[in-house]
Amino acid sequence: QNRMFIRTCFAGNWGGWGEIKSTLNTSIDGNGFIKAASPIVKLFADKIEPNGEAAQQDITFEKLGVGDYLIKGSTGFSQEGWYIEMPKDANGNVLVAVVHEQLDNNDISVKTYDYMLNKKGRIVPDLETPLDIPEARWIDLRLQELPQTDVNPADETVTTNAE
Repeated sequence: QNRMFIRTCFAGNWGGWGEIKSTLNTSIDGNGFIKAASPIVKLFADKIEPNGEAAQQDITFEKLGVGDYLIKGSTGFSQEGWYIEMPKDANGNVLVAVVHEQLDNNDISVKTYDYMLNKKGRIVPDLETPLDIPEARWIDLRLQELPQTDVNPADETVTTNAE
């Protein structure tokens, strides 16, 4: 995990440590918002783009059909915070309905569909009408981190993060 810290000093008094947010520990999602970054995979209709941390995992991509994607070899979805972000239009409407699941072996299945109204008037995925992820758009998948060795800048102790 890439983390940077800063500590301030005012009139000889040291403040606490604060984490610096940068491209090493954040990501900009498909909608332009900054998100915490652990391993992130951008899922396009025809490929994936792993960030630096995700590239440390042996992740592969399979397109099984229209709107049917399988991400293999990952640690699975992040267990903290957000784990999937869908592309939206300028009004905040999600462009495709997404059905996703983490399989028992941590592979991730993502299926994208058109929308329909159900009998109660709610907008739901139209499971009869699969759609590919729109061109030049993607779905962000945030993965669980690999165990890391961290150095605590306050006392320079080394700990292992083996969740």
